[in-house]
Amino acid sequence: MVDYDVSKNKRDKLSSNPEQFGAMGKGSVAGNDERRASPKKKKVAKCKRLSPNEREQMILDGATRFFADHGFESSTRDLAERIGISQALLYRYFKNKGNLIERVYERVFLQRWSPEWANVLSDRSQSVENRLKEFYRSYLRTIDEYSWVRIAMYSGLAGNDLTMRYLHSHVEGLLELILEEIRVERGGSVGPKEPLKLEQVWMLHSSFIHYITRKHVYGAPVDDDVDSLVDLNVHVFLYGSLANTLV
Repeated sequence: MVDYDVSKNKRDKLSSNPEQFGAMGKGSVAGNDERRASPKKKKVAKCKRLSPNEREQMILDGATRFFADHGFESSTRDLAERIGISQALLYRYFKNKGNLIERVYERVFLQRWSPEWANVLSDRSQSVENRLKEFYRSYLRTIDEYSWVRIAMYSGLAGNDLTMRYLHSHVEGLLELILEEIRVERGGSVGPKEPLKLEQVWMLHSSFIHYITRKHVYGAPVDDDVDSLVDLNVHVFLYGSLANTLV
């Protein structure tokens, strides 16, 4: 009887106030309808459509940085994921990993090489000292870049021939030219290559390679005054303790 009376009282209150009952019902139904009527729209990222040339350059940009970060032992699957494309799309533009590495080599090493450097070093209207300073200021600014030195290092560690090809086809000829110009200016004879004397020129050249290695591989602080660095190294090379042994 108690349960019956309580239930009856509740029904009486609701029937005596139909507007309250209607508001409750309408609010509940309206709320459901509103939720159904305005679902949250999912945000879909729009991928920019690129031309084939733009896409190829984008892949090369990503591959250059990827190889500079991780070396050449990493997989193309990891590379594609890093770039944000499928592995299948990667192979549409580059038939295999070796082909992609060759293109990175061309971009990092060959496309930066300036034929004008040989002209600068051969200009006998200028002193050898001035020619060396001009050349190394330009060369150092060209190679003083994260990807250049790290890819050169990783290439040697991976056992591929990218760096050695670059040295044989481009660098060694300039170093032989430097040695020849020094000997001519100092009255020496131009004869066959002498490995030990060429090693001394390599010491000068390697001082700049070590500078960018400390900067981009070791992460060590370096002096950013490139011109002063070049001037000092060239001066020590030409007039320091090794000077008389170059002739």
